Amino acid sequence: MSCDWDVYCLDCKKEHGFYDANHQDKLMRELARLGPHIKKICELMPALVALGDPPHNLYCNPQIVLDDGSRFRLTFGWWALHGDHRLVARDEYGRCDDECGEHFSCDSCGSSKCCRRAKGHDGDHKDKRDEDEKK
Repeated sequence: MSCDWDVYCLDCKKEHGFYDANHQDKLMRELARLGPHIKKICELMPALVALGDPPHNLYCNPQIVLDDGSRFRLTFGWWALHGDHRLVARDEYGRCDDECGEHFSCDSCGSSKCCRRAKGHDGDHKDKRDEDEKK
């Protein structure tokens, strides 16, 4: 079954916005893990642009492309803002990679829900993250 993935910032509730990242959960998980390192690289990109145009600067349009089809480009500004935040891989249905994911029946309405608590949590399944309930 088809499922697109992205990197999601839990602190700011913002996704990176990769296009057509079908079955790329492992890549997104690795990017989330490497967030602080990617942030450092992306913070250097404006300095490369500032060097001027070719032929003096071969890096006047720096890009980091993760595939041969140029679909997976890192958005430097996003990584500079969110790279050192809590990042997770998230699928197109809004399920984050760090969540329990077990389906359970809602006590109130009987509908099927997906548990959004952290993997390995204690207690009952819930359709909200623990930090969402504190607000």
